[in-house]
Amino acid sequence: MTLENSNMKQTCKNSDGFNIVDGILVEYLGNDSFVVIPDGVTKINDHVFLKHYVTSVSIPVSVKKISKHAFEYTIMHIYYAGTREQWNNVRKSIYLGWRMRADVVHCVDGDVELPHFDIRDNVLEHYYGAADSLVIPENVKEIDWYAFSGCQSLVSINIPDGVTKIRGGAFNHCKSLKSIVIPNSVVEIGEAAFFYCKSLELIIIPDTVKEIGMQAFLGCKSLVSVNIPAGIKEIDEYMFNQCTSLKSVYIPASVKRICSDAFSECTALLEINFAGTKKQWGLVKKDENWRKYIPASSVQCKDGSVELSQFRINDGVLEQYYGASDSVVIPNNVIEIGGFAFCCCETLLSVSIPNTVIEIGDAAFDGCKSLKSICIPEGVMEIHTSTFSQCILLESVSIPKSVRIIEEEAFCACVSLSSIDVPDGVIKIYDKAFSDCMHLASINIPASVTKIGKNAFCGCHSLKEIHYSGTEEQWNALVKGYGWNEGCTDLKVIFD
Repeated sequence: MTLENSNMKQTCKNSDGFNIVDGILVEYLGNDSFVVIPDGVTKINDHVFLKHYVTSVSIPVSVKKISKHAFEYTIMHIYYAGTREQWNNVRKSIYLGWRMRADVVHCVDGDVELPHFDIRDNVLEHYYGAADSLVIPENVKEIDWYAFSGCQSLVSINIPDGVTKIRGGAFNHCKSLKSIVIPNSVVEIGEAAFFYCKSLELIIIPDTVKEIGMQAFLGCKSLVSVNIPAGIKEIDEYMFNQCTSLKSVYIPASVKRICSDAFSECTALLEINFAGTKKQWGLVKKDENWRKYIPASSVQCKDGSVELSQFRINDGVLEQYYGASDSVVIPNNVIEIGGFAFCCCETLLSVSIPNTVIEIGDAAFDGCKSLKSICIPEGVMEIHTSTFSQCILLESVSIPKSVRIIEEEAFCACVSLSSIDVPDGVIKIYDKAFSDCMHLASINIPASVTKIGKNAFCGCHSLKEIHYSGTEEQWNALVKGYGWNEGCTDLKVIFD
């Protein structure tokens, strides 16, 4: 054992892997699953065992204080060298760790139960355990903000009658939660209450619920169907966004507004049922992007169906594509594809762009991860910023002779693109235009190009040949930005 004095603090590092400063256990550095804390330690700091898979810990009577997050996640057994009375005199929070599995502390004269619920004035403020199945105590009237947030072990939970409010983020990121029944006493479900509960397949919401917050079920990727309760007047922003298994939804006639992205990216949603008439559906205020990338083509009302258009087109500008088809034919009356019109449409495999189109906006196809090929029509003069960025399956692209400028990150991270022909007439290739196109092996660059921006081909590790239509003298005179070919080892320029 060695002792070191520094800034009036005494540090002890011993062979058992403990970092102890002035009697405070700062960190455990060993590899044992059963840890015996040395006698003489007076305080156990936060996160001492966080980086180690410690399942059991023995605490000496010298410990007088245990910090809030001292034990976490893997701790299953806690042993205390003193009596239950001594344990109760140790200064500690209501709990010992976050999502800790231990239920009791084993003292020399018996066990002391560890509370896993923090309940104050009938409000369940926090759950600290790591059980897979839970029954909430009967005296609870509210489930507070983030009470179960991040409880990844939780599979099922019983909420008692009497609970009136489930606050925002209450079950946020409970990734194993499969089903939940909301009791008839609940009137409010807060924003992001079930945010990214990826395993949630079934939720029953009673008609007593009058308010559901934004993002309440965002990212519930296993949710198959949902009935929105009668009495709800507004379906808030992103409420069911990215519920990619959602096939059917029931909307009550009480709904007066559907907010932005409420059902966006529900790529399996085929059936939308509305309890009111077609006239009532027409009176519902719907934000422009309430339904991006859903395959449903109509809404079924009680007196018939209402068709849903796949496109929003104004004055020849295709502002938004709403569908979820793998193949899209853009109408002939379109002259411009607006910025972000198809952004993140992950179902899109191919798109036919008519010759009437002369402009494709910023990030128009950004993140179309299934798009394999595209033909840009003659007449388009600029490929704008991030137009095809992160189209990771894009293998081929046809750039017309009308193009003069390829802007920033136009084809950034198109990792499947193996070759490209930049047509004669292009003047500038801007910053990061082809960065991180990792399989790009060759590219044709015309002598008309006067500037290649910084990092234009950065990260193109497979790029071995640039075929340049001009002379070596012209190539040397061409302005090239900093790091334009960074990471391109063995790159060779072949002159015409």
